[in-house]
Amino acid sequence: MVKIGIILGSTRTQSNGRSLFNYLKRNLDQWQTDEAITTAFLDLAHYQLPFFDESEPPMANPHRQLPANQQQWLDDMAAMDGYIILTPEYNHAMPAGLKNALDFLAFEGL
Repeated sequence: MVKIGIILGSTRTQSNGRSLFNYLKRNLDQWQTDEAITTAFLDLAHYQLPFFDESEPPMANPHRQLPANQQQWLDDMAAMDGYIILTPEYNHAMPAGLKNALDFLAFEGL
């Protein structure tokens, strides 16, 4: 079984991507037809991640002790085999909330 994470890459409450994210979630049975694939919907706003401010990069700190919400983000990402990121573009780059969430990852997204 392959597990794909669909990540809402904006934390803004009025994000246009939220409409697409919610539509896909509501209509999952219409577009996901392969039973060998499961999906999980990951809303970055749900995790309430603070701005990344650890003294060491995650890959250099294997003994990190994180609050529950931050650890849940890592656990959810580690449980996936692949990802689809729904994200806007801000000034030719990803939004800060998505970049920040990715900064928390060490080997979970590999």
